[in-house]
Amino acid sequence: MNICAKNIEKEYMQGESRIIALRETSLEIAQEKFSVIVGPSGSGKSTLLRILGGLLYPTRGEVLYNDVSIYKLSAGKQALLRRKTIGYVFQDYGLLPTLTALENICTPVLMDNKKPDMEHILDLCDTLGIQERVHHIPGEMSGGEQQRVAVARALANNPEILFADEPTGNLDKKTANAMMESILSAQKKYKKTVVMVTHDESLAQKADFVFKLDNGCLMR
Repeated sequence: MNICAKNIEKEYMQGESRIIALRETSLEIAQEKFSVIVGPSGSGKSTLLRILGGLLYPTRGEVLYNDVSIYKLSAGKQALLRRKTIGYVFQDYGLLPTLTALENICTPVLMDNKKPDMEHILDLCDTLGIQERVHHIPGEMSGGEQQRVAVARALANNPEILFADEPTGNLDKKTANAMMESILSAQKKYKKTVVMVTHDESLAQKADFVFKLDNGCLMR
């Protein structure tokens, strides 16, 4: 899946003030590579990620998936694209507290009225290092383990693309590095296109491609 953003701008109104979150941002995401969007807090990283991932309409510009402008699709086709093609991971793990890790991972597959591919899901758990935790509920797991479960859940439907918004933001440095290595391992093993937002430039150095944002502008 080729992803191309052209002249993306995003504006918000805050009271009577106009806030410009992104300014004329254009970029291409390499297929089956690990790309990172890095920048300080408030630079527009998460806004750009959500626009690239089909979660937030740009004020101007377009996002193309295989030359198809996704924000010109109907709402139903956009929802289908997100469900079939994209996995999302956010800073907040978002796990259901009463379900086991395995049940959480299987949830999006079941919601899509499909039978979970347990061979694939258990292989995911093994790749992400949570194979010993699949029958534990979130309250019995560390933050790093919960985030790995969230990554496995995002990949359970075998999407082409994974968008990750500050997935290490709630983790200490050591756990964040281990989390990054786990995502890299999964990306390479399953040949996924991964786009991750982080403010940590040391983590960004491990990516194939790095895009730097500052004050809503892509730095060249």
